Amino acid sequence: VADQLEPALALQPTHITFFAGGNDLLSLRTDLLALMDRYEAALTRLVGSGAQVVVFTAFDVRTTRLLSPLVRRVLTYNDAVRDLAATHGATLVDHARVRDFEHPALWAPDKIHMSRWGHKRMAALVADAIGVSHTLSLRDLVPHEPRDWRTAVEAEVAFVREEVVPLVRRRMRGEYDGDRTLPKWPDPVYPADGLKRLYAERCRGAAIRAG
Repeated sequence: VADQLEPALALQPTHITFFAGGNDLLSLRTDLLALMDRYEAALTRLVGSGAQVVVFTAFDVRTTRLLSPLVRRVLTYNDAVRDLAATHGATLVDHARVRDFEHPALWAPDKIHMSRWGHKRMAALVADAIGVSHTLSLRDLVPHEPRDWRTAVEAEVAFVREEVVPLVRRRMRGEYDGDRTLPKWPDPVYPADGLKRLYAERCRGAAIRAG
């Protein structure tokens, strides 16, 4: 809200996607009521621009029981987002109710961010929601084999050690993943020009500048 809202509106967009509050939910000290008040103020500003605004619920990833407090917060957040979308006339992509996302192939190893295939599926959902035809080829979700209890326990322990514990430590230090993350496309681009081609051209340009 502080860094992106006004620059986005300055572009005078016809469509705006707005997903905010996810990192705040990961901090159990965050006041949910205050968070959603701030969310509504930003949403009101965006809708008032005349653009079609697309908002999203958060997927309640059911992983380890250690994340149960987070899941309860996500459910509360999602109810608030649904109400605000209806109140302010925003287009809702109800991610939490798209149960295809229960498939592990659509998630990164941290089980919080989507994988490449998850992002592609989400892109199709957004295109459908705003009435834009697309030719995205979506990967078939092959049923995954159930794991025996020993493998499941080993995977759970590894997940907690490699993902949950570092996440909790970062939150206790007040650190966020986005603090050191640079924008993928700092200057506006036209996706129809082919993002892979644009990315390759950018890499070539960076290599030339590096000598």
